[in-house]
Amino acid sequence: MRRMLVLGATSEIAIATLHEFAKEEPWYMILCGRNLSELEKLKTKLESHKCTCEVKHYDTSMSAAEQLQLFNECLGQSTNIQHTKAQDNALATTQTNKVNPLATTQTTEFNALATTTTTAFDASATAATDAYNDAAKDIAMQSMQVSGHQSSQFIGLDALFCSVGYLGDQKKAEQDIRECDLIMQANFNGLLPMLTATAQFFKQQRSGSIMVVSSVAGERGRCSNYCYGSSKAAMTAFLSGMRCSLLPYNVHVMTIKPGYVATRMVAHKKLPPYITASTQRVAKDIVKGFKRRSSVVYTMWLWRYIMAVVRLIPEFIFKRLNMF
Repeated sequence: MRRMLVLGATSEIAIATLHEFAKEEPWYMILCGRNLSELEKLKTKLESHKCTCEVKHYDTSMSAAEQLQLFNECLGQSTNIQHTKAQDNALATTQTNKVNPLATTQTTEFNALATTTTTAFDASATAATDAYNDAAKDIAMQSMQVSGHQSSQFIGLDALFCSVGYLGDQKKAEQDIRECDLIMQANFNGLLPMLTATAQFFKQQRSGSIMVVSSVAGERGRCSNYCYGSSKAAMTAFLSGMRCSLLPYNVHVMTIKPGYVATRMVAHKKLPPYITASTQRVAKDIVKGFKRRSSVVYTMWLWRYIMAVVRLIPEFIFKRLNMF
């Protein structure tokens, strides 16, 4: 039975898509999201389709270390990589000692970082970034080592499906930087630890599929939702680069670009029916793209041509338009 890690499992698009996957074959699905009660309800429904499911709490506000630990647990590994905040700070301290020997005496304990010089602080930030990247690689390497010993507790992973999304309030985001930051965190920044860890694992495994819901809103900035659109543009670019990077390792990366979809998120808007898809339609397109190993999936298909036209509009004209 193949295993799929699902982020944002209680979104309407995710629910429809998981049911569509379940019709094709029984999967072992790891359902991650914020609302555990809703996840349990979804688990019951999917198990009626002969799938096997487990639920885990996941939020894009979780730290990178917490997300990496969650990913490690989802692999079913017997060896856990535990990173507490104290250990992360201690690791950053150790790296600082290598980068800036003058700060050695100040960084013997992690809480001394708050009093280091500006140079030491900058070095710590760089070291922390390196430590995060090393941690993601360590997860993949240890996963393969456990797999190589055929541990009964190691199960692995075959696919990741991410349907996390937050539309936000554009008007509020223009006045309140916290709303803008929340949009970027939910749609891009907060997803990077899990996506990076998955990519590293699949790279070592030399197989796997990463499917992420982006949006046509990321193809060109519009005044009505440029905070949301920019977060989706970042995700689209990130996935494009990841797809190129993982191609030699037989890893499939699929960017899903829905247009208008009839969900609660846009229930307050009046949408043109002829270019608005149901969640069931979107789900069928996603599963079809997965089976075909498509790179980019527009849903509805008409949006591929709509956005091709939109991209061709000169900027001096486009900036005067109040487009969808």
